Amino acid sequence: MPALRRHAFTAIILPILAVFAFTPARAQSPLQLTRTAPGQFALTVPTNPGIPYRLQSSPDLVNWSFTPLAALGTGSPTAHPLASATPSAFWRVAEFPADTAYKPLATPGPFTVAPFADETWFDSARAYSMPVRIYAPALTYGSGPFPLIVLSHGLAGSIGAFDNLSAYLSSHGYICVMIEHADGRPDSRIERPKDVTFALDVLLASPANPLLSGRIDATRLAHAGHSFGAFTTLALLGARYRESGALSPIVSFPDTRIKCGVALSPQGATTLGLFSGSWDNITRPSLTMHGTLDSAPGTDDPLTRRQPYDEMPASNKAHLTLDQGEHNDFSDTGISEEGDRFSRWYFPATLAFLDTHLKNDPTAREWLDSLALSRLSSATALLETK
Repeated sequence: MPALRRHAFTAIILPILAVFAFTPARAQSPLQLTRTAPGQFALTVPTNPGIPYRLQSSPDLVNWSFTPLAALGTGSPTAHPLASATPSAFWRVAEFPADTAYKPLATPGPFTVAPFADETWFDSARAYSMPVRIYAPALTYGSGPFPLIVLSHGLAGSIGAFDNLSAYLSSHGYICVMIEHADGRPDSRIERPKDVTFALDVLLASPANPLLSGRIDATRLAHAGHSFGAFTTLALLGARYRESGALSPIVSFPDTRIKCGVALSPQGATTLGLFSGSWDNITRPSLTMHGTLDSAPGTDDPLTRRQPYDEMPASNKAHLTLDQGEHNDFSDTGISEEGDRFSRWYFPATLAFLDTHLKNDPTAREWLDSLALSRLSSATALLETK
């Protein structure tokens, strides 16, 4: 739990509806809970002007979870609708600093990035030559070790799809390796996770390139991908899907070495063999993203791209929605067309997520939990967590 400025507590116990509240001395007045209908309530929260806050709920005063969105205090009491179908429920208010020492919007970061290096790795078991591109902090920073991100492009893309994101992450202390998938293979959705597993085998063995040799922390690995690459990310985290047709076997290719994943514009059910329930087994941390105009062949409704987030088990999950964002805005194609209109928001969201789960940075977790990005972007980038 991050170090927040204050907590205010209230609870309901049904059906008696005994209501109590506790607030520390700093709070202006107690919370007020009003029943509006069976199982429906309004929680009135005293707020401080310009200070962001979020509600948390708990069934037992032990396990707490944030409500999806944050609010900015106005200085006046604010009512929030709540619902509970359980015999008892508890809520509290978590108030966050208006600004923090964590600054993921800074670009570039504190590390000088070495010139990228291109290589080709050969997987003899599958007779596959894989082009790769390596970004890393300059050799002057020594052997680290540094956390590693493997990145996968979208359908028929190339190793240059994430040059900007890789350079940004490397400037914040990450080694980034973009790999190229041969999507002309008829079974590419089966081969793609295997491509990443092969790449990790090479990276964790004895890579000759000095940007990699002895510099990778094998305990801090992540995968990120866009579109078909996002499908690859979630497959590596444990998503299940049909091998080929609608009646074909259900397959899964998780790689447990990967600690967390970032899926930029993933697919929903009925695409690439996915179905409702495909993401039920994803318990590792994940950040998913989509845009409100994020349609592409096979995915007409942008809202289906948040289905993986909605169906994953809660705990260490986050989802970012870019207002007016289109499908290619999550890659260098979008950056070449739009400049930093969207990357200025999804880059820091990605960094804060990785810093939280690979560097165990409590200030990054607090920044995510506070949903500061939604406020700083004036809701262009709407972040949710669960």
